Amino acid sequence: DTVLEKKEPHEDSMAVIVKAFKRCVWKRVIVDHCPPDLTFYLAFQKHVAAFAWITVVADDVGDATPRTSHGTHASPHELPFPTHSPDEHEFYDFFHKFGHLHYVAPRQHLIGSVLQHAMLPDVHRPFAPTLLVVHDPHRLVSLDQWHAVADAFRWTVLDYPTLLEHHVVREAQTGQWLYTPFVRTGERVPHDLVVRLLAQAIAASASHHRFLAVHVPDHMASEVGLALLDAGTRAAPPSQLLYLGHAPLHRAFANATTFSAFEQRSHAVGRLVYEWLDGVVADVAHLRAIFHRILAPVVVCFMDEGNSGRLEDSVTHTRGYATLSVKDVLRAEVLKATPDGAAIHDLVQTNEPIPDDLIVRALTPYCFHKHHRRLVVADFPRSIEQARAFVAAVASPTLLVRSQAAATPFGLDCLPELALATNIVSVGSPATLRSQLTRVAASVVLGDVDELDVARLQRHFQRDGVHVLPLAHVESSVRAMHPAEPVDDETFARLVLQLVRDRGLSQVVFLGFPRTLGEAKAFGELGVACARVVFLHKKIIPVPHEPTDEDYYSSDEEEKARKRNAPEPQMSQLARYFGETRAAATTETTFVDVNRVYPVLTQQLGRPSIVLAVGNKASGFHAALQRAAHSSHCVYLHVPTLLLQHVDRFPTSDRAVRIQAAWAARRLVDPAISIDLIKSAFLRTTAPRIVITGYPRVIGNSMPYVHDQVAMLVDHVGPVTQLLHFTCTPETLLARVGTIEAVQMHSDAFHEESAYVVDFCTQLKTPVTVVRADSPLDVLTQDIQTLFLSP
Repeated sequence: DTVLEKKEPHEDSMAVIVKAFKRCVWKRVIVDHCPPDLTFYLAFQKHVAAFAWITVVADDVGDATPRTSHGTHASPHELPFPTHSPDEHEFYDFFHKFGHLHYVAPRQHLIGSVLQHAMLPDVHRPFAPTLLVVHDPHRLVSLDQWHAVADAFRWTVLDYPTLLEHHVVREAQTGQWLYTPFVRTGERVPHDLVVRLLAQAIAASASHHRFLAVHVPDHMASEVGLALLDAGTRAAPPSQLLYLGHAPLHRAFANATTFSAFEQRSHAVGRLVYEWLDGVVADVAHLRAIFHRILAPVVVCFMDEGNSGRLEDSVTHTRGYATLSVKDVLRAEVLKATPDGAAIHDLVQTNEPIPDDLIVRALTPYCFHKHHRRLVVADFPRSIEQARAFVAAVASPTLLVRSQAAATPFGLDCLPELALATNIVSVGSPATLRSQLTRVAASVVLGDVDELDVARLQRHFQRDGVHVLPLAHVESSVRAMHPAEPVDDETFARLVLQLVRDRGLSQVVFLGFPRTLGEAKAFGELGVACARVVFLHKKIIPVPHEPTDEDYYSSDEEEKARKRNAPEPQMSQLARYFGETRAAATTETTFVDVNRVYPVLTQQLGRPSIVLAVGNKASGFHAALQRAAHSSHCVYLHVPTLLLQHVDRFPTSDRAVRIQAAWAARRLVDPAISIDLIKSAFLRTTAPRIVITGYPRVIGNSMPYVHDQVAMLVDHVGPVTQLLHFTCTPETLLARVGTIEAVQMHSDAFHEESAYVVDFCTQLKTPVTVVRADSPLDVLTQDIQTLFLSP
């Protein structure tokens, strides 16, 4: 409004706005009092820039009594607030359908000054950067590699030495010495000056809102350093540390000298992310695969296979996902009149198919939007070519959601290929769908948790990648997210889930949360089904004493009446609720000595069950088992593939040299290496079960024996609960591999390497399930799925 007030009557409004923006030196601009008119916006984005975000601050009076409401609260696709004209609704809906609109709801219970203070975080959050401070003590990743990885995932690299060097050059030109004395003397640059340098670089950047701060001074990896960094940059969510170590997580935390006390505390609650690099990585593609989980957005593809199944918007919206329709994206490109939009318009007019690369190019900016970390892409890809183009331009989907039931043949050509690398879940399995969309495996310890030593539990569980969050830490974090506001049970549960999501946690143990029945129900409705629930009860042993007058004259009737009229304690309500909803996962433990509780907790929480699988390789059971495992909320690990992948990624590391030496000598690879790879591959997943092939093995007379290999697996990973033995007739084997020599070779390899595993599990009375692999691979996949999904 202020800009347009100064224009001459004969001047064009858009020309005046363009001139104003040309005079603006800032990279981030808030356009206040913007007219809610789509025609104005399309002209604005053509001549100036596209809007990155729309923030609508509620008007208590106007939103309470709208003149004409064109939006309802019924569906996430509808606007969360009422509008007053069709044009206004069209404008807001254009951004809302892509997840680019943020609504600050009315808060009538707050007075004016407090209301303004409470709304400031909501208004500032779209401009707040996301910071990941990299601590690489062994310099395993070069600066060029960081830039290549960051470009692939649309992050910006802030290299502290480069920023410092440029600032010193600028000081030499201006004569204002601030950083130069520290560079000349080699003294440590104070925290506030380091933060100032990084904040200036963030303010000058307009490309991305996600930053990787590399080669930052070591003293910044402290509580003071991160607190000043968050305050100076207004990072939201609070910044995290990315620690690159040369040992697996469980071995790194077993060494007491690896981490400082602050780093151990930060990792325990999820503010430090540990990544194992077993040496220098030569290929950037391998680095992208390693950092995909940390840097890439969570992309879920909904695959419509032509039946009535559909993914409910409320299920995804409650878990923080924005739903992206390919048709809406293509229409938006046409409206924006971009070169791609003009090409799409011409193709539609001539009734010709739109090329895959054009569709993927239109989708990519939305997938890497500054505020999209969780995205559902509806009905795409449809073919193998589209799937390959999408994976190359964006990333491998984190999850595929099928419209058909799990144990049914695939209805799209691209699904069999995607199923080899991506988890698949069906809308017909709502509990599994909600769990995998939430991406959190939570366990709960309730009751007398004050008796527990939290630090002791954290030290144990962080070796397995499990984060222990005590109630005091959860409450303080929620207060920091919503200060000076009363929070009900539903909001508290939602904020706890947001806290877990912001830190990227996948396996969590809560001590003392949920506090009430309402919080437990709200947490369950958000899709967090507690994997284990443990109630602790401390047994009070009465102390013998001489009878007193109170013992003789106390009224038992009054005590009984008081207990009868008192409300049911929250802990009793929670015990009844979890006993009804999660009966198989709920246990109660009564203790006198708290030291006896820790072994119980460590055995029950955070340990997956393991399914071993053996069979003749010529039967082709590996591909069927892999697809079935990904469709049944399991992690599939083929140990020889893990070893080969490790050699490819870190060819000069000590482990890679030992693996290649064992292969050359036809010896068994050291099982300790295999255990390290299995444990690292399972970290940060929510699946309760691992399916392992290729381990344990017998190669010649090499040691250790099968029972020793299984014992190592049980000690370091989890208990072996089942063995799948795939059998196949010689006729089927011959039909699948073609020659009798190949059949004999694969049969000899099976009897030499894996037959002992069947005998060993039979002797230990581990359940052995024989699966006939003579059926076609699609039918075999369905049989294995049915086996996994059955109780």
